[in-house]
Amino acid sequence: MTNQASLWNLEEGKRLRDKGMARVLSHTELGWRGDFERVFHELIMQGRDITAEDVTARVGMPPSHVNPNAVGALFRGLCVRHRLTKVGRVKAQRASRHANEIVVWGKR
Repeated sequence: MTNQASLWNLEEGKRLRDKGMARVLSHTELGWRGDFERVFHELIMQGRDITAEDVTARVGMPPSHVNPNAVGALFRGLCVRHRLTKVGRVKAQRASRHANEIVVWGKR
């Protein structure tokens, strides 16, 4: 049985998030990753608020042999590195996201 205290531990959750992000990015194709980063930088240089969908709409999803979690891991890492903050939420446009809400990031 799982230790109940370990289920409600924010710091452990952050550690596991960072570990998972690092793991998926270590297996992400450099060509796609470079394209993703380039488009991300182009969009933030325009001074606009962005979502991960804004980037993937231009570069596409990762190749089929790459974990699709690479999108979120790479996007979140870039947002943190560039000191973007969460400024809102919108409905996802990509059908496979089932119209769930995604975070909008921007400089404030």
